[in-house]
Amino acid sequence: MSIRRLAALLLALLLPAALPAAPPKVAAPEGKPAAAAPAAAETPEALRDRLRERLAEARRELAALEAAVAAKTLPAGIGEDELTRRRDLLLRLAAALQRRLDALARAEAPQPEVAAEPLKLPLGIDQLEALWAQVLAQEAANRALRERLRRLEAEQDALRAETDRARSALGEAQQALEKVAAGEEAQREAARWRVQLAALAVQVLEAELAAVAEERRVLERALARGGERLAGLRARAEEATRASPLTAADRDAKVETATARAAALRREVAQAEAALRAAQEKLRAAREALGALRERSAEQGAPEPAVLEAIGRAQFVAEARRVIAETAAVELALRRRLEESYTREARIWQQRHEAAQRRDPAAIAEARARVEAELQWLQGWRDDLLAQLDAALSEAEARRGELEAMARDDPRLALARQTVRSLESRIGSLRKALDRVKELEGLLARWRAELAVFGEGVGAEARLRDVAARTLEAARAVWNYELLSIEDRITVDGEVVVGRRGITVGRTFSVLAVLLLGLWLAGRVAGLVRRLLERRLRMERGLATLVHRITHVLILVVLALFALESFNIPLTLFAFLGGAFAIGVGFGAQNLINNFISGLILLVERPVRHGDVIEVDGLRGRVTHIGARYSQIRRIDGVDILVPNSVLLERNVINWTLSDDRVRISVSVGVAYGSPTRDVTRLMDRILAEHGEILEDPPPQVLFEDFGDSALVFTANFWVRQRPDRDYREVASDVRHRIDRLFREAGIEIAYPQRDLHLRSAVPLRVHLEPPDGAGGRA
Repeated sequence: MSIRRLAALLLALLLPAALPAAPPKVAAPEGKPAAAAPAAAETPEALRDRLRERLAEARRELAALEAAVAAKTLPAGIGEDELTRRRDLLLRLAAALQRRLDALARAEAPQPEVAAEPLKLPLGIDQLEALWAQVLAQEAANRALRERLRRLEAEQDALRAETDRARSALGEAQQALEKVAAGEEAQREAARWRVQLAALAVQVLEAELAAVAEERRVLERALARGGERLAGLRARAEEATRASPLTAADRDAKVETATARAAALRREVAQAEAALRAAQEKLRAAREALGALRERSAEQGAPEPAVLEAIGRAQFVAEARRVIAETAAVELALRRRLEESYTREARIWQQRHEAAQRRDPAAIAEARARVEAELQWLQGWRDDLLAQLDAALSEAEARRGELEAMARDDPRLALARQTVRSLESRIGSLRKALDRVKELEGLLARWRAELAVFGEGVGAEARLRDVAARTLEAARAVWNYELLSIEDRITVDGEVVVGRRGITVGRTFSVLAVLLLGLWLAGRVAGLVRRLLERRLRMERGLATLVHRITHVLILVVLALFALESFNIPLTLFAFLGGAFAIGVGFGAQNLINNFISGLILLVERPVRHGDVIEVDGLRGRVTHIGARYSQIRRIDGVDILVPNSVLLERNVINWTLSDDRVRISVSVGVAYGSPTRDVTRLMDRILAEHGEILEDPPPQVLFEDFGDSALVFTANFWVRQRPDRDYREVASDVRHRIDRLFREAGIEIAYPQRDLHLRSAVPLRVHLEPPDGAGGRA
């Protein structure tokens, strides 16, 4: 029998035994029992033995596949991609089984326990720092475990979805096998081979799911133990923190150590500055040499090969010197930053001691703010260091490539090695600085944990004081918040000095408060002035109102200027506001300003005064108030009408009391024709003379005015004074009542409308009279 036939027989015996006849079932999801779980009763040793046996079997299948490929005894129609896929699946199966074995081994590994021996309190600062370092390390380990669990959950979800797709593919392969059951042997063999491949894929995914589930169980148990360990470590650290405050001696020792290290770094800074100057001098010389060679090449026009070669070497030297100079600059900057970090560390220990001694809410809050500020500073430093480290690593890799490509007799070799060593030194310094950042972050994290312990011991009264202090601080911050700033430019001895003044919320509210108080005070003072002018000096009310308005405005202007000057608010702030106000006047406030100015004109020129009886646009009444925007007119019927001041200037206004308060009234009456006209005149003169409110000067007058259609018309003209409390029409009414009475007594008939009818006709009219009883009559 040939070797090929022997290999094919071996493959046919091994592969069907290695693969299940039906697709295997995926393990039930975590938390749900499987339909049939024979492995649940397995001991850990039996499970490990079964997994090892399956791992060995998978490796044998892989070897058999390799042998079949080498012997070229695979079924016809199987492509190279299917062979590769089967090989990959077998490798994945072996890896999944080994992964699960490793998880089982980790689950049985001994776990560290928290030290149970009691603490010998109080502890020194180094011992206390070591305790908190263990707490922080365990917190970091627990965070890493939770992150790994999260990634395993995502991997498990992806594997479940892939398993569902693999089972569907297996079903399709089985259907394809059934379709070719009656076909040729080669087709059936290829279909069976693809079914086995699909079943192997399902088996691999099940194994990977089982490995992930096992790893999850291991990590969950580890996380639970880590939580217990963290609680124990934290309890010990908190107990030690309460009983071991930072002493002045410990603080002084830490500050002295940090200060000494800062002083040593200052000496290193001086050395680094000297090294940087030397490197920059060499860089300058290299660039000058390169520039001279380029000038020489330009003079030659067509440079010689030797000159071009020299230019190339000079460029290499200049670039190398640049890298070395940059390294020297980075080294100097790092030493300066390291010196600053030790100075900050000394300050941190001092503030930590102060917070530990006070332990009140204000000190704890201040210390926490300091911790956050320092962490923010460290984060910025870390980002800068990482960016520089990434650039240095990339450049070092490029320089190493150039160095490896150089021949041993290359004259640039020594400088190239120096450049690489410079970059390596820069990388080392950057990594040391990152270690320093990590060290300071650990110190701050331990201080923050200590502050949390102090905060738990603060009483309710202290917490209330802390809340009140925080509220006051927040209010103070809002009060001092700068809304905008104004620049003032003044010239001093010919030089322009720019000053800056900020407009804060507090200043704004203070000015508003002063203005509101001033508005109230201005109203009271102006009102007092008006009452004094009217009562004591007997000043006319309109003029007193004018003085009242002027006084009110002046007081407001003075108070506004006083408020702005007192709170250091420049008047230049209102330059822009003045322009905006002017635009507003031109558009939106046109009518308002028009009425305001009209009111001022009315008060100054006084064409209409308080108490005048005026008539405008058919409206008649007495002026009771002249305001800034409108005037108030009360009609005879008691209705108050508000008239814009501009109307009193722009329209035709009748002022009945502009020069005096006298008004002439006319009363007309008609008497029947045939009445004695002289008697009528005499009676009307008597009536006017007897009325007490009719003025004698000018004297009243009775006129026989007209021969009317139905009466003789007489008119009485007389003058009366207008009073705010009396309607002059009442006098006219009294006169009419007297006329009616005296005319009746004298037998004079007041005429009523009548008509005389005259008929003209050439033929006499026929008149027919009928008796009242309806009997006929004669014509």
